[in-house]
Amino acid sequence: MLLQLNIFLRSAIAIILIAGFFMMAVRAEAKDGPVELIILETMVLEAIQERTAAVRKRLAEIDLRQGETVNIRVLNALKDKTKGMAMLRAAIAEKKPDLVITVATVATQAGREVLKDTDIPQVFLFVSDPVGAKVIDSVGRPSNSNIAGHVHMLPRDIHLNMIMRLITSIDAERPLRFGLLYSDYPSSLSMKNKILAAAEQRGDVIIHAYEIKQRPMTTGLAHMLEDAKAGLRELETKADYIWLGEGPLGRNAAFVEQTLHLANKPVIAGASMEGARAGILITLDSNPEDDAREAVILVNAILRGQNPGEIPVMRTSSYRIGINLGTARTLGVEVPPDLLANASRDLYW
Repeated sequence: MLLQLNIFLRSAIAIILIAGFFMMAVRAEAKDGPVELIILETMVLEAIQERTAAVRKRLAEIDLRQGETVNIRVLNALKDKTKGMAMLRAAIAEKKPDLVITVATVATQAGREVLKDTDIPQVFLFVSDPVGAKVIDSVGRPSNSNIAGHVHMLPRDIHLNMIMRLITSIDAERPLRFGLLYSDYPSSLSMKNKILAAAEQRGDVIIHAYEIKQRPMTTGLAHMLEDAKAGLRELETKADYIWLGEGPLGRNAAFVEQTLHLANKPVIAGASMEGARAGILITLDSNPEDDAREAVILVNAILRGQNPGEIPVMRTSSYRIGINLGTARTLGVEVPPDLLANASRDLYW
């Protein structure tokens, strides 16, 4: 299933971009001087900086504009949309960029606010729900504006179906009860809403959700961990399995380790490969290198003349599934062969 989806997405993106390249020679205008790029990050988070580093590496490997040098300025919004907007405006006033790359949701929202009425194109990556974040109107269609990008998560009905396939092998009880521990960070909040909708559509799953206020990771982690303890105690009275939400908190090692240590119910789903390595049954994430590759393909196409508003916003073509086989064995879960094959490079004990 995942392989077929990946092949379809890659084919669709390739067709659009190849068609665009035929138009570039007609539409591109010559421009002297170095290529000026700005990368705006949402916050200090390993998953974000990994993608920025991968983008910079990819940019260094290609010729964006006939041998011209590339100047890259990296800004960090520190999880504050208003601050990110101010930083971006100041950077543009200092020197207008040819294009702005935004990494993760808050940075992409800030970039959209600043750039929507300008002629500066924007490419986003590592955003799980750009529609819910009010960045674009729909996935799978062109934005008809100066923005293009990729969505980094699978549809939530597919995500939930993966988990159900695993749990079905050990639990025939219906409806299954999941406790979702999530934060009010935009991607985590969006995930909660879409998981609730997918569960309601299925009819054989009940999701009990507990929200934790997202605080700065450097100064507010201890408080969030205390909130998570309270949430876990409440969820374990209502649910048979625990699911950890996305966002900065969901990827935090201390949060994952605390939940695994304190939970009296199996922790069956999470947000990163590190979570699967630590003991969560299954996790789903995009690959930083693939996110960067697809973003740089868009950057290259746009700088060579393609209109970003004519490029459909698609889901990333490659996903990583992490499965902890030790946890699966402890629970008695039978992992379907196709999930094993898709998780072949991210199997943990």
